[in-house]
Amino acid sequence: MNKRWLGVCCALWVVGACTAGPVGEPTLELKVIRSGAPNEPVIIKATATAADGTVGKGIINFSTPAGAFQTDDVAIDGFGTANAELVCDPVSNAACLQPYVIDARWNVKGVVARASIKITPNALTASSGGDGGAGSEFFGTAKVLLFGDLNESSCEAGALSDPRRPSVVAVSFNCNVHDFKYVNGQVYYITFGDSQLFRFRADSWDRDMNGSRYPSPDKVGDEVISTCAPVDRYWVSPEGRVLYSCRGDLYQAGVTLRADDIGIMAYGNNGTILTEDGIVTSDGVTRPFSPPLTFQHIDPSLALADGFLATKDNSDRTNCALYHVALDGTVTQRGSYGVACDPQSRLDAQGSLTFFSISPANQFIDEIMEVPPDGTPVVIYSEANATAADWSKFPPRVYNKIHVSELVGAN
Repeated sequence: MNKRWLGVCCALWVVGACTAGPVGEPTLELKVIRSGAPNEPVIIKATATAADGTVGKGIINFSTPAGAFQTDDVAIDGFGTANAELVCDPVSNAACLQPYVIDARWNVKGVVARASIKITPNALTASSGGDGGAGSEFFGTAKVLLFGDLNESSCEAGALSDPRRPSVVAVSFNCNVHDFKYVNGQVYYITFGDSQLFRFRADSWDRDMNGSRYPSPDKVGDEVISTCAPVDRYWVSPEGRVLYSCRGDLYQAGVTLRADDIGIMAYGNNGTILTEDGIVTSDGVTRPFSPPLTFQHIDPSLALADGFLATKDNSDRTNCALYHVALDGTVTQRGSYGVACDPQSRLDAQGSLTFFSISPANQFIDEIMEVPPDGTPVVIYSEANATAADWSKFPPRVYNKIHVSELVGAN
């Protein structure tokens, strides 16, 4: 899919427009020749023309309030051009999220030619890495994320991304994390061993000379959610309240709600809970499903403002069906997917199901597919497109790979 990553506006002066300055004056012209898509520097080409119309010579100085040039002073080549490479990481420099101006200055025997070009970043151009934010700036409009790894042979370089944009990632993680959820732009997870619940905060890439290094995943920056311990399971409502269980007892904000967590599927607004057998209200009243129906808590489900989405397989588990469950327990089928309900699959609020798959052309190539109710599955991620990580750049060029991975949604 092609994207226009940057909008560009050019202004030239000694003073003038984008074409030429006054007769007898040296002129500069600026042009973007690489747009700075995720993990790509912006490259600006300056063309210098002497007062007599011949090819310019000398040094062009580049400056901007956002980002950093590989070098500020660039020599003009034999064709009268000079290319400047700018890294503008919105994670480490908030100015890179807003339109900014690149200025060029060329001093020709005391006569200064100037040019400027305005860069308007697209909202989806955030470089990988982070700086304490929730990470949602990397995910765009994605409803389901991929928790993968930048090093397919290990689990020590975990990353989150939109499956459609696997080169734009939020880090860092070690091998000690699992059971992710993504609710209203916030990512939650549990650690193995101590079973603590965290809210994720993205880290910045570490510098390694002129290149990058995966940040130390010590998780100091991630927010610990106060719970009992160890946490067995947890659910997050659309309004951000956390329901959790420890040793089978169910809690919300430290208060015991009931003595078991059996059959819970999703946690909704106003304290409502979707279970395998009905809707449980905040005051503990169970509203049975109408018509009568039984779900399995391991199958994908999702809380909405007006109820829940739930899935249920047919008798031979080959065709997963989607249902809307109203707050009064009324159940309405919304369609089916033509594939089995899988505990690893994830729903989004529109009812589309995202799931892992294998390429029919090559069993060693992992894919991620998305299918709407009664629709046709489409591939939204394929490792056939994966590129090798390049840590010699800052930020690095990376691709989120499937390795001990999870699809991350609200359920």
